[in-house]
Amino acid sequence: MTDKGKEKLLIAVISIVLTAALSIPGTLIASKPSLTQNIIQLPDGQTVNADEIAALQSENAALRDSLAAQTNAALSNAAQPTTGPTTTKAPATQHFIDIAPPHDAFHANCYSVLDISDRRFFVQAGDSFVMSGKKYYNGIVWLGGTDWDREEPYSIHLLDGKYTRLEGTLGHIDGTQSKDSSLLIYYDGVFKYEKLLSGELEPEMLILDDLQGVKQLKFRVPRVSWTNYGLGNITLT
Repeated sequence: MTDKGKEKLLIAVISIVLTAALSIPGTLIASKPSLTQNIIQLPDGQTVNADEIAALQSENAALRDSLAAQTNAALSNAAQPTTGPTTTKAPATQHFIDIAPPHDAFHANCYSVLDISDRRFFVQAGDSFVMSGKKYYNGIVWLGGTDWDREEPYSIHLLDGKYTRLEGTLGHIDGTQSKDSSLLIYYDGVFKYEKLLSGELEPEMLILDDLQGVKQLKFRVPRVSWTNYGLGNITLT
């Protein structure tokens, strides 16, 4: 490139810088005092003020720094996690008898995998019972008793409103008589459900999925002599 070409290129660059500076909102070039020092005359007779160009370059740099800072702040705020409502993790599934052994019971044998044996309420650790040839653990067996028993089998369990769902397998206990009865279920002392029981009953699932807020759960089986029914592998969620 010739010297004359370089001069024209320099003039073009200076013109672009001045135009950009004047186009920036808030740039008050007119309010600056006239700068009469460091006047440079180009070979074609045009003059430029080096001090004025330096001042404009300094302002442009400051504006760029301010824009960069605002951009970084916006990106940082966007990266912050959104604060939402606090959620409570649902309780894990747990074995029923382990966490809710009988608070009160009569003619009800309870089986737990934990060592919480209690002769008063017949909680037997590590033992099992059999329905249709299959062993079941962590459950309850309601004993039919004899014809002269004055009270019906029942068991009461404290849930304290901590759980929402119970699942277990309901059936007839092998080796006992096969008289029909029913399982009566109470929430906080109020009758809720009745499940018919039969000596021919094959083990089936019993699901209570509306325990939210229930503090006391009671099972009762009207007395039928020498006929036992059970609820095994009971879980609470």
